[in-house]
Amino acid sequence: VIDVYYKAKSSTIVVKYVDKNNGNELISEKTIEGKVFEKYNLDNALEEIEGYTLVEKPENMTVEFAEEAKVYTFYYSKNTQVIVKYLEKDETLETDEDNILLEEIIIDGYVGKDYVTVNKNFETYNYEESSENTTGKMTEEIIIVKYYYSKIKYGIVEKHIDVKTEEILETKTYEVAVGETYKVNPREIEGYDLVDTMLPENAEGVVEDKPIEV
Repeated sequence: VIDVYYKAKSSTIVVKYVDKNNGNELISEKTIEGKVFEKYNLDNALEEIEGYTLVEKPENMTVEFAEEAKVYTFYYSKNTQVIVKYLEKDETLETDEDNILLEEIIIDGYVGKDYVTVNKNFETYNYEESSENTTGKMTEEIIIVKYYYSKIKYGIVEKHIDVKTEEILETKTYEVAVGETYKVNPREIEGYDLVDTMLPENAEGVVEDKPIEV
């Protein structure tokens, strides 16, 4: 009997770390050495890369060395953010510092990830409008989403009346935002004296969630 012995050939596995969005290699590739038919778990070659999130990896993480070198790629995407602002609408839309209703919400993610933001309800405010980017995909540049609201306003009807005939001598109507104070002052009306004993109890106060007649 003649026994002839063989040994498995040496081989390599190459692991690459690539930006999913532009194809650039983020760190140097790794070369793992082994023998043909040996198994290798790619989890051992997985790397955390600062500022990036792993978004795609080989479907089968347990691989086998072959005669020809095999290449496996981990894909990453750059980390980014969406900032959501809830603002009172005013005449100075170019600056937000004076009209913030809620601390801004930061959504962390990575380039290419879908994002969704939501409108919120605020007591004493009505929703008015928003920027056009309330949903979408994250980009390398930070996305800022803005929701705008306006204060709810109620009418104040101010009436000045002839005490004898109940004829309305003068009327004024104006709007005041909920939560703000108002004050109705007596007027000087030609030919009339103010009846001090009949001043309305609600001549001043704070606007609530209903119209006011004084």
